[in-house]
Amino acid sequence: AASYLLRFTCGQYSNVDLVPTKPTGERGSGILLTVLDESDGIVKSKDMLSFGDRTAVGLALRLGISKTMSRIKTLKESPQKTPRIRCVLLDEPLGGLDVSRRKEVVDQLVEDEGFEQIFLITHMEIDRKEEIPRVIVRKEGNVSVAEFIASKEET
Repeated sequence: AASYLLRFTCGQYSNVDLVPTKPTGERGSGILLTVLDESDGIVKSKDMLSFGDRTAVGLALRLGISKTMSRIKTLKESPQKTPRIRCVLLDEPLGGLDVSRRKEVVDQLVEDEGFEQIFLITHMEIDRKEEIPRVIVRKEGNVSVAEFIASKEET
């Protein structure tokens, strides 16, 4: 998650830390998320971050966890098969990000070799469209029409 975090926050945040918290009232235990703000050297909790920062941190964590899970192997003696996570589905992850962070996320996803496939669902305009295959869905009257557009590399 650390490399994603640095990239998605344009180098502002690093050292994500997850610390278990004690149960409070009817709520069970939780997790306190903190990150190091490289601009002022202060460790900040999630509540101290802007919406865009929280969005970037959350996306970095999801991708980092998914990548870690894709590497997990079962014990040799286990009758269970190793689960293989080869793709990741991201539904509207760009909405809370500013233009520069959106660009960093898209660039990372295009360059990421940790997954065989990355499905990105978005209504946001993105750069590098010509480099990635995409499906455009649009409404024509009462019908939704889907159009597949291959990347330049595939044509």
